[in-house]
Order: sequence, then structure tokens, then C-alpha cells
Amino acid sequence: MKKYYEDDSDVCPPLRLDPCVVTQGDQVFLTEPLSHLICCIQQCVRKSEEIVAKTNQTEDDEDDDDDDMADSQHTSMKQLQSILTSLSVRLIETEMEDFEIDKNADFSLNTSVGLKNNINASLLLGIYEALIEYIFETGNCSVESCTKVVQLFEKHAKVSSAVKDKSTAAAGKKGKPSVQQCPANSLMSMQGIVNILKKILDNCNPAHENGVKELRESKNFLPYIIGIATQKLNQIYNKGICDGETQNRDKLFNLCCLFGRQFYLHYVENQVPDGGSADQKVTSQCLEGLGSVINIAVSHGRLALLQCLTFFEKDCEEVKEHLNLRDAEANEKIHKHTKKFQRLIITMLSEGDNPQQAKDICQLISIVAGLASHLAKGSAEFEQVYSWLNKVATDQIIDDSSVCKLLLSTILSLSQQTKNLPQLLRSICQDIHSQFGDIQEECEVEDESHFLVTKATHCPTSTVLNLALNCLEGELDDIEWVIKRHKAEMLAAASKEDEGNILQYISLYTSKAGHIGSRFEKLVTLVGRQLTQPTYNMIIFVQMSEAGEAQQAEKKKDKGKKKNGAASQSGMAKSLKQMKTIPNLVFAMEQLEKFLIQLSKKSKVNLMQNFKLSTSRDFRINTATVTNVVENGISSDEDNGGEESNDEGQENSEPENNDKDNEKSDDEEDQEESSRSELEQDEVQPHNEKENARSVPASEPPKKKKKLAK
Repeated sequence: MKKYYEDDSDVCPPLRLDPCVVTQGDQVFLTEPLSHLICCIQQCVRKSEEIVAKTNQTEDDEDDDDDDMADSQHTSMKQLQSILTSLSVRLIETEMEDFEIDKNADFSLNTSVGLKNNINASLLLGIYEALIEYIFETGNCSVESCTKVVQLFEKHAKVSSAVKDKSTAAAGKKGKPSVQQCPANSLMSMQGIVNILKKILDNCNPAHENGVKELRESKNFLPYIIGIATQKLNQIYNKGICDGETQNRDKLFNLCCLFGRQFYLHYVENQVPDGGSADQKVTSQCLEGLGSVINIAVSHGRLALLQCLTFFEKDCEEVKEHLNLRDAEANEKIHKHTKKFQRLIITMLSEGDNPQQAKDICQLISIVAGLASHLAKGSAEFEQVYSWLNKVATDQIIDDSSVCKLLLSTILSLSQQTKNLPQLLRSICQDIHSQFGDIQEECEVEDESHFLVTKATHCPTSTVLNLALNCLEGELDDIEWVIKRHKAEMLAAASKEDEGNILQYISLYTSKAGHIGSRFEKLVTLVGRQLTQPTYNMIIFVQMSEAGEAQQAEKKKDKGKKKNGAASQSGMAKSLKQMKTIPNLVFAMEQLEKFLIQLSKKSKVNLMQNFKLSTSRDFRINTATVTNVVENGISSDEDNGGEESNDEGQENSEPENNDKDNEKSDDEEDQEESSRSELEQDEVQPHNEKENARSVPASEPPKKKKKLAK
């Protein structure tokens, strides 16, 4: 410490920061983290004072050697204590310009000068934080100590503001990309922050009231402390530990619960009748911190959540462990706290629009969702929360899209723990259908919604669609896992004969292990009636849309609008990727029909009676379209002078031959369709090899069509 501390009180500044930083060319290195050193010193001094206080209360005899060592340590600690006390006073009198840090300095991270200034500023900020904690913990909340704390904080705020403003200005200049600077982790300990919050928010000692008043009157001090607490809570939630804190997870979680208690009591008690709060900024920060604490407790399990909720109750402040409750009692305890947050949500929704209020509603919904996730599934408490969320989404007019999105996402998440998810998804999809309309223009869609939050005026329909598709994709992944697990169990019990051709229920008949059930037959019926035909309509709709886009691209190209090479390559890669989507989809559908026909033969049940087999399975060339394109090409060539008449004649001959080929393929397919319909009427026979070969979509015909179009 003496290497960097100036003993002479007349020397300003009292610390030497230059030896802490080494510059080698364009490289800048921190060789001595002085702020961490001072933070460790103040913790050691405070701990030694506690040990000395305890030792003075005992009268045990000690050896002379131990006495000498204790005296030496005591002397060192006294020197360090003197340094910290003097340093605090001298830093209050020192301006940041004395450390060659001012508002006009370069703080960008792209230059060596800017890097050095940033390192010096971060060292100074850390030193201020370490001394703030030391003065508060050792000052016994006196007026003098609290005044010093506020003065050190003002110095800290001045340096922090200079760095932040200069970095923002550098990032805003054109042509100078700036590296994004992340806020440094605070050096204040979690226990020190808890003690400060407890004094400011919930002081119970009248003797400390005058000192606490000094802290409260500092406008930005409390938001600063709450911000540090939230930073550390988020670090614990993301990493499971906090830098510079104890590695004992139980003690760390206990500190989180103490944070949560202060945040919870301040937020709840400072709600005023009109739905606002005495200090909107502070209460919103407390709510954010409370949400972080509950997220940590939820991730630790139900017992940890019960312990955390116990800290929220005023009469249970000293409880260190969760109560040993039965399931019904635990459910009731969680639900009791959930209802408090539900009432807060309803109160805020009934008030006027406020961006900050919408953010608070999102925090409260997240808290309700976290608490509900630990309610017993199927219990009356869980059903009440789920029904309440549905009612809010159905009846409440919410103008903020972020609140609508989070509310729907929460309902979908909780629905996965019930049997209501299919019906909920159907209702949401019907709302989306009524907003977007149908792909067939002649089809009229009723303009009605199951949920008010799905209306486009409240939440973008595309957002609702993404939520529904993501939920549906997750459910399909779960279903696929179940099918694969079921298939693996069947294959393990079945014989190895024809093992490669067995799927789903086919293995039941191969191994003579059972028969298809009525629910499976109902599923196949629904797929045939309500899935395959709309899917083919969607394929046609997509193909027509792509054709329209291609025509628009050709028109732009004819007008002379040329794209650069990179854009053309990216567009070509995207087109090639999209070209595979529809063939893969049709192939999957035809594979479904193939296996259903096999299963129909084995089970003696006509599973194909509700399927309408399509004849356009081989991606045939549309003759009329090709002819129209070729004729347009001929007429455009004639307008340009007709210089290549021989080539035109050759090109005209190709489409005619292809038209004949296509007409011939049409006749063949009509015959095949009639034979397949006869096959379907005769208890559904399996495909022959020729038909199975047809079911695989060919990639060549689209290429041929593209060549003719050219």
C-alpha cells in the first residue's frame, strides 16, 4: 500500500496511479489493481477490529510469542486503519482533474491514451466504492460518517458521468466505430449493500435517524445502491456465484433473500392508491431486484422458494431456513404471495398508459409465472392462477405489445402443464387467421377473437404467430421424442425380420403384439380431412407467390437495375435453400401415405378412406406457362431485330416436344390414378415399386422448366 500512497498530506493527489499502468507501444496493461488492494485492506481492517473486540472480552492467558505476533499485527492494522481514514478525507478534497481525468479526456477503447484513461478511471471508481463501504461500516451511521459517504459518492458519480458521456459521444461519431464498454462489477460486498439498504429503507434505530437522513437526501445514492444490488443478483442468477463473495451457496442464497426482503417491503409499502408510487424510479428498481431474487429462488427449487417467501413476511425476519410444510401448506403459502402480485397487476392495468408502468407489469407477470411454476399441477391454486391469466388476456384492453406478448407466452408455458394446450393453440390460431385472412381470397373469415391481446391494434399479429409457432414446434419435438421412444421399445421386442420397414404401429403386427387403437384411427382421419388438403393449398399459394416474385425480379432486371455480385450470390443461396422445402414436404406427405397403406394391409382397416391422393406429385411442367413464356420470348426477340432466327426456331421446337411429353404424362397419371382408386376401394393394397418410385419428388423437372423459361 505504501508504494502507491503519499504520506505527506500536502501532496495531491494522495494516490499514485501511474505505477499501476504500463504502456508498451500501443499495448496498455494493468499491473496493480489498486482498487482491489484497498478493498481487501478495508475488509481485513474491519475483520481485525471485530476480532480485537471479541478478544478483549476474554481473559485467556497467551504465550509471549503469541503476544508479540499479535502486537505486530495490531500495529500493522492500526497503520492501515490510519491510511484508510486519511485517504477518505483527502480524496473528498481531491478533484478528478488532479488524477489527469476530466470531461475532455479521451476515454475511447480504440487508442492507447483512451485505454489508459479508462483504466485510471476504473481504478478511481473502485477506490471510491471501497472507501464508501469502509466509512459506512465503521462510522456507526453517525451524521459525520454518512456525510463522508455522500461526498465520496458524489466524487464517484462525477467520474462515472465523465466516462459515460465521453464514451457515448465517441460512439456517436460517424466513421469511428467504438467498442461497447460493459459496466465494471462493483467492489462493494453484498453484506455491505444489504446493511446500507436496510438502514435507508427500513431503519429501526432512532439514534441513527439523523445520519440516515443524510443518505436519503442524496437524490441518486439509493438508486445507485439498488443498481449495484441488481447487478450482483443477475451475476448470481447467470453464473451461480458472485465475484468477490463467499463460495458457500447457502450463505450466498441467504444474502439474496435479505435483498429480496428489502425490495419486497419497500415496493409493496410504497404503492399509493392511484396505482403509482411515491418514487417511481426507486420502486421500479426495487421491483426489478425483487424479480431477480425470485428467479434465483425458483431456479433453486421449491424449498428454496419457500425459504425466500418466508423472508418477505415481516414477522419472520430472523428465519434462516424454510419451514417444514406439507404440500398443501406449501401450495397455500406460494399462492398467498402470488395473489398479492395479481392484485398489483390488475391495479396497474386499470391506470393510464405509462411506459415505465408497462415495464413493471412485465416484471410482475414474470414473478407470477415463476411462482405458479412451483404450484402443484392440477391443484385448485394452480387452476386459479391459470384461469386468472386467461381472463386477463381475454377481457383486459392492453395497449403495450410487450405486455401482450409476455402474457400470451406465460399462458402458453403454463398450458403445457395442463390438458388445455391444444384448445388454447387452436383459439390463438383462429385469432391469427381472423387477422391475416385466408390464403384463398374467396374464403371469408369471421372477424372475431378469443383474446383481446391478440388483436393487431394491441399486439402485432406476426408476434402472436411466432409465439404460436414456437410453442407448436416445442410440442411437436416432444411428440417426436415420444414416438421415437415408443418405436425403439417396439423394435426391441420385435423380430429382426423386415426391421428396416417397420414404423409406429407397423411393428405391432410384425411382432403380433397388439392392434391399432380407436384414437389412432381418429388421428389418421383428422390428418386426412383437416391437414393434407390445406397443406396442398398452402403449397400452391407459396408457389404462386414465388412465381409472382420471380416476375417482379425479371421486370426489375429488364429495366437495368443490376445487383452486385455478393447480393446475387446470397440471393441464389437463399433460393436454392427454399427450393428444397416444398419437395421435402411433399415427399414426407407421400411417405406418410405409403406407411398408412402398409399399415392398412396389415391391420385390415382402411386408413386411406379420408385421404384424397393428388396426381401432381412429380412436379410436372405447367405446359401453358411454358408456352406463354416461350411466346413472349419470341416476340421480344423479333422486336429487337430478329438477328438470331435459327436459334429461335430451335427453341420453339423444344416446348412443343415437351408439351407432348407432358400430355402423355397426364394420360399415364390418369390411368395410374384410376388404378390407385380401385386399389383403395379393395381394402387399400400396398404401393408397387413403380408407384413408390413416383412418390419421391424429382428435382430435374424444375431445372428443365427453368431452362425453357430462359
